[in-house]
Amino acid sequence: MCRFLAFRGNNRCFNFAALTPAIPAVDREYLYGSLDRKICDQYLELFADFKYVRTFWDSALAQLQFAPDVWTDADAPLRDHSPIGISVPIQNPFNPFTVADYTSPGGFDPRFPQTQSSAAPPGTQFTTFVHIPCVGSRACAPIKITTNNYEFTGGLKGNLGEFGDYFKTWNWETGFRYSEDSRVERDGGVVDTNALRQALLDTNPATAFNPFGLNQNSRAVIDKIFVTTHHLGTTSLTLEDLKLVGDLFNLPAGPISFAVGGEHRTERASDQPDALTSSGHNLGGISFASTNGIRDVWSIYWEVRLPVTSPAWNLPGLYSLELDYQERFEDFSDFGGTERPKFSVRWQPIDSALTIRATYSEAYHAPTLSDLFRGVQVQAARMYLIRGVRLLQQFVTTHLSGNRNLQPETAYEWTYGAVVTPGKWWSPLQGLTLQADFYHIDLRAVTAILDPQFLIDHEDQFPGQVIRGPSTGPDDPFGPIVLLLLPEQNLGRIIQEGWDYETGLFLRHLEAGPW
Repeated sequence: MCRFLAFRGNNRCFNFAALTPAIPAVDREYLYGSLDRKICDQYLELFADFKYVRTFWDSALAQLQFAPDVWTDADAPLRDHSPIGISVPIQNPFNPFTVADYTSPGGFDPRFPQTQSSAAPPGTQFTTFVHIPCVGSRACAPIKITTNNYEFTGGLKGNLGEFGDYFKTWNWETGFRYSEDSRVERDGGVVDTNALRQALLDTNPATAFNPFGLNQNSRAVIDKIFVTTHHLGTTSLTLEDLKLVGDLFNLPAGPISFAVGGEHRTERASDQPDALTSSGHNLGGISFASTNGIRDVWSIYWEVRLPVTSPAWNLPGLYSLELDYQERFEDFSDFGGTERPKFSVRWQPIDSALTIRATYSEAYHAPTLSDLFRGVQVQAARMYLIRGVRLLQQFVTTHLSGNRNLQPETAYEWTYGAVVTPGKWWSPLQGLTLQADFYHIDLRAVTAILDPQFLIDHEDQFPGQVIRGPSTGPDDPFGPIVLLLLPEQNLGRIIQEGWDYETGLFLRHLEAGPW
């Protein structure tokens, strides 16, 4: 049974970790099977595998304090009357305070119709800044997640050597894969704010909620206010592909190798919360709208590896030189087509003891379905705000969400470096390997969500994302912050450079005779 402690004023220290399991209970069940059978000698082979994993995850969180405030009105839409607590009506039979801190005019702001259900009755007098942590059982806020994961792969592969010696290095493979992850999450210890408001306004001691006493609420009152929410999430991937690899023809330095292939995949994602979760009228749980998204992607890719010189030639400065070219074209049903190349060179000027390598590549990352279609998630963030000459701490409501206007991320990368095995030149250093690579990555249209405090501190750079109410006086000329909009955004560019280096030493095992 959850017990409650209420106090006014500054925050008090409380060990929430004492109510949280250090190691959650987890139970996993696995089922796996595979098939591999040659149908026509090495020329045709059937393969398949299936995997099923079921996971039960059982944990708990300590119930956080009741915040932000559960009341709104026409003068303060979505703004806390109690910046770091809740407001309790004077009419509550357990309220020991008789002088109100705030009298609500009632009503709601039509800009925020969702606040109609949280509007205080006109003329309600409140005691503000009341803190209520749950300090009862370990299962104050239980979290139970059941996950089912399915994956099936099947296909055919073979060799084309039956059509002649020229094709004996040509291997092909085609396959189908379906994977799905579905989960049910149940979150207990969530406060139904609609029920809490009714119980705080209640004047009957038998049915009203008492935020000022330890273990003073009946089981019926607790069961009415504390509920369990749930949501169902599913992601799936369907993929079909075909690829072919082999040697085109021989050059004096060696064979020209190639690879070519294509694939089609369908991605789906959904997350369906219950009514209380989607409405946002809860404390201690996650509030978000439903997510639904689907896309198709068609891809083709090719690669050619060209040997320019061979060690057998023993050319000064060109002991071995190899070039590689790759390209991939993808067409997204929601973003259109893109084509990205990769070039690399591998050069051994003296012998195999020194290898110099370099690569240039381009990358393309389309936003995930969650980034695009995730429903609004309502949270309360603790912020530090400046009012006049004062620094105030306050909970501010935030709306985190996907963004259908997101653009893909692109990246351009250069790397070059060397690998040295000096033992091939001088036997005392045999087994020593030295390698170092310099990299330069230019990532553009980076996708991220702003930190709430950063958004407040740089409000002028993100117009329309800080929602304010009317001014309350000279100390607050711009009006109080009532809402922060935090969608996924393309927030800029990252250029990163650095060195990767490694030293390895392989010691040979020397066998000794009998002692």
